Amino acid sequence: MCVPAGVAFVVAVTLAVPAASSGARRDVIVFVRQDPQARGINAGVDLWTIAAVGGRARRLVGGQGWDETPAWSPDGNRIAFARSVLAPGDPDVALTGDVWTAAADGRGRRNLTRDGGSTSPVWSPDGRRIAFARGDGVLVVRRDGSGKKRLVRRDDPGTPSWSPDGGRVAFTVPGELRIVGASGRGERRLARGAESFWPSAWSPDGSRLAFTGKRTIEGIFVVPGRGGSPRLLARDFVEPAWSPDGRLVAIVRQGTKREAGLFLVEPRGGRPRRLTRGLDTQPAWSPDGRRLVFRRGLLTGDIHVVGVEGRGLRNLTRTPRLDERDPAWRPH
Repeated sequence: MCVPAGVAFVVAVTLAVPAASSGARRDVIVFVRQDPQARGINAGVDLWTIAAVGGRARRLVGGQGWDETPAWSPDGNRIAFARSVLAPGDPDVALTGDVWTAAADGRGRRNLTRDGGSTSPVWSPDGRRIAFARGDGVLVVRRDGSGKKRLVRRDDPGTPSWSPDGGRVAFTVPGELRIVGASGRGERRLARGAESFWPSAWSPDGSRLAFTGKRTIEGIFVVPGRGGSPRLLARDFVEPAWSPDGRLVAIVRQGTKREAGLFLVEPRGGRPRRLTRGLDTQPAWSPDGRRLVFRRGLLTGDIHVVGVEGRGLRNLTRTPRLDERDPAWRPH
């Protein structure tokens, strides 16, 4: 069969262009966007998504209530988040607070808890359960909303953190880092002096936990997951985030715009290496460990990405009137 020259050229070019990988198509970041000028106390705090290379952001979940703390399921198909409805005229009083999930395109929304006061959901490694914090303890629920169970009763727990094998859940309470089995048995204290504002972070192999604490000095500490003496990793830093390969820990230095920024440190210790300079917080790793997404700003913030070598810094959102926070990279 004779193929016209023009058609042959088009075919050749098409075959020469590599197809986009499934990872590239899924390279998406979810984040919270708040409009401080929105009408009504329960308006203007929604979940949005944006491609990691930039582009136009898309609202994923919105409506009445504050939609916050988004977390991707391990397969990247659903997002868990906390929705709070505040009392009119009193932003310190939540009428409801529940854990919800939605599909990656925003459809199929489901309220999992329906009990108020629930926040900070995190998925188990197998994607079957979600752990979350409530004012009176840490609980788990199946992804369909059934089987809700209390793991531990403790006042004011911080964001829970699943061990990589799914067998344990770590959490902070004021002044302590604690751990409990996924069945609810075997609760114990791992370390004193933990600050509950920042969650602890498991190493990818499950052998250690990094946490923000204040013992004789303040900083990031590492403690064995089975118990032992905490070791200072980085003095005067907060908010650790372990890289997917376990070779680096992203940490945050607070202070002035010149002093503050993201740093990287090896788990064995050593001098932290500066990655960014600015009011940068909430670091989260890309699935391949080559980039980090983070929030930059004080009262209002934008979502940025940067390469692990400090190159390719990009502001993804550029919305000075809005506040954007809690970025999370979609798993591949």
